[in-house]
Order: sequence, then structure tokens, then C-alpha cells
Amino acid sequence: MAYEKAFINKETLAFLLSKKSVTSDYLSQKSACKIEQIEKWIDVNNDNLPTLNQARKIADILRVPFAGLYMTVDTITPLMPTKPNVQNRRIMDAENLDDNPVNLAIIDLIQARDFYVETESLLEREVTKFTTQFSINDDALKWASKIRADFNIDLDRQYKAPSARQFYLYLKNRIEEKGIFIQKFIGVDTNTLRAMAIFQSNDEMPIIGVNEKDRPPAKCFSLIHELVHIIKRTSSICNAMHDNAFLQNQEEIFCNAVAGELLAPNTAVATIITNNKYNLTDLADIQKISDKFSVSREVIIRRLLDLSYIQQVDYDTLSKLLNDELVASKEEQKRLRDAGQSSFRIDPAQKAVDKTSMSLSKAIYAGYCEDIFSKYDVAQILSIKTKHVDKYFMEVTKWNN
Repeated sequence: MAYEKAFINKETLAFLLSKKSVTSDYLSQKSACKIEQIEKWIDVNNDNLPTLNQARKIADILRVPFAGLYMTVDTITPLMPTKPNVQNRRIMDAENLDDNPVNLAIIDLIQARDFYVETESLLEREVTKFTTQFSINDDALKWASKIRADFNIDLDRQYKAPSARQFYLYLKNRIEEKGIFIQKFIGVDTNTLRAMAIFQSNDEMPIIGVNEKDRPPAKCFSLIHELVHIIKRTSSICNAMHDNAFLQNQEEIFCNAVAGELLAPNTAVATIITNNKYNLTDLADIQKISDKFSVSREVIIRRLLDLSYIQQVDYDTLSKLLNDELVASKEEQKRLRDAGQSSFRIDPAQKAVDKTSMSLSKAIYAGYCEDIFSKYDVAQILSIKTKHVDKYFMEVTKWNN
């Protein structure tokens, strides 16, 4: 059965590659199919066809339903959004980055946002339109203060967050309430892309995408960084956060400055350092400060440098220690995976909540309550098993208040 030919629509496969800006080389690499085979499968004048297994792999890589490969171009065109123009502001290893997974992620985010808008229409509810605009100069302190006020981000609530994950969800909910769609994207290494902002002049709801592989404290920084891009009405993809050493683009530097000031305000940092006998060149004490603000240690050491609590040489030393620690952690995770072990397991329902836009999660729950979606539908939408749906809804309802 697996070796039977899949009579896919070759024009449709070629269309999907073009529409999603994915190369044949990338498809070959990910599917383990020879490039010569891929080229034959998109050639309408060639009789060669993939097997059912090969076609399923292709559908998974392109993130389309298997049946989509059999549809006509005219039928599938309305389902495929146009990839918007985004400014590439990535710095780290920029010349060697693979844009194929990034392009797939951008289309995924737009389709998720569009599905949310369609769901709200089915529920006969209005989508919150993003209208926030600032008429103040590019002063990081003023922007951070205004964002806190306009988006109702409470510093005391930040201090009381039980974990960085819960603070991330709090920030996410606050920002989405203003009409921004926030969703995690998959399949991209953090060195390739940490986060992105998608703003189009004709959009009612701009998008912030956050890398699923990033840690919650880092995601908090990414959220605010990309929020500044959105308020400035710009689209961008970014992979250099926290450290401005290699940045030349002034907007990127400004976004980092605003995110740093909002998440670890100057006055709050001063108070904490004054009230505690911290060794600011010791990672254990840096961890205590980062825990207080629910942000990453990278953010804290950058703030300490910017606020002149440590010198450049101290920052460089701490930064190297953190990088070495991260590399060692990744190597250990790889060793455990190769050995068939896992150091931790993420609850599927929790993972679905973290990944999915809060607005979309609430709409899915409302749709379920009104019999628009069945429990099976919800499981399919979220890519989880039906047995996890109830737990997913339990957490979603916490954010309806």
C-alpha cells in the first residue's frame, strides 16, 4: 500500500512550493527524496509520481492536508494567503540562514490569524481592531512607561508571577486584548529566527510570532520587542535580541531598549540592587534578579551594563558563561534524545495553550460551547488528542476573566 502511486495534482504541488516560498532543494532535504524526483513530481509533462508515503511526507513538510495535494490550483488558491514583505533584520549568522522554514512559519501564522477571524465571524462577534499609536519621541523610558499604561501591564503582577511561563501568558493576554494576534511558530531554530512582527496596512489584526523553541523568559522579551515594531507599523524578522553589540539598525536597538526598560525598569532594578547584597558578576545572584522580573539572565546582564552597574568586561564574561551553559544544555538534551530518554515532558494541553493565540483559544472554546466545533474538531485544530481537550479548556477559561 505504501508503495502505491499518489496521483497528486502536479500543478498544485508546484503552486504550493511557489506560494509558500519553499525550494525543491529544501523539500528534498526534509523528505529524504532525491532532488531529481522532486523536479519530476512538479513537471506536468513527466509521468513520474511519488508514492503514498512520499506524498504524505511532502504534505507534512508543506504543512497542508494530504488531500490538498489532490486539489486543483483554482480550488486551493483561496486557501493560501500571500506571503507579505517583511524586513530581514537578522544579524547572527545572517549569510548562512535557511529561509525555507521561516517562509513556512510566516504562512502558518497568517493562516492561524485568518482562521481566528473566520471563527469570530461564525460566532457573530467583532474582532478587536488594533488602533494603538504613539505620538511621542523615540525615548525608550517614555515608550516603556506608555506601553505599560496602555496595555495595563502591572509591575506588581509581574513580581508575583509564579513562573516565567505564567508571566509570558499574562503579557500575551494583555497585548492580544488590544487587537494583536500572538502565536508560536514551529520548525525554526532560534539562531535562525527568534520572533517576527507582521503588520500590513490593510490588516485589521497584526501578528506577533514567537519561536516555540525559545524559553519563556526569552519569549517575554521577544513579545515586547516585536510589539514596538507593531506600534511603529513595521514588519520584521529578528534573531538578535538583548545584545546590541552587532546591531546597526536603529529600530532594532530601540526595540531592545524599550523591551529592556519595560521588563526590568531602571528604578525597579535600582531598588532591588539597593535592598539586596547581590554580587552582580555571579550567575547565581543574576538568576535571583531574573527570577524577580521573570525575564532571562541575558536581559538582566544587558540591563546591568546599560545602567552602568557592571563594566563591559564583566558583561562579556557573563555573556560567555551563559552561552557556554546554553551550548552544554543543548548537547545534553541531544544526548538524552539520542539515548531515547527525555529530561522532561511537556503536558500536551499546556503546550497547546502556550502555542495558540489567546484570542484564538477563547474563540475555539466559545465555538465548542455553541456546538460550532466538536471535541474532535478542537483536537484536530490544536494537533492534540481528544483526551487532552478538557484540560486545555480548563486553562483557557482562566483567561476569560
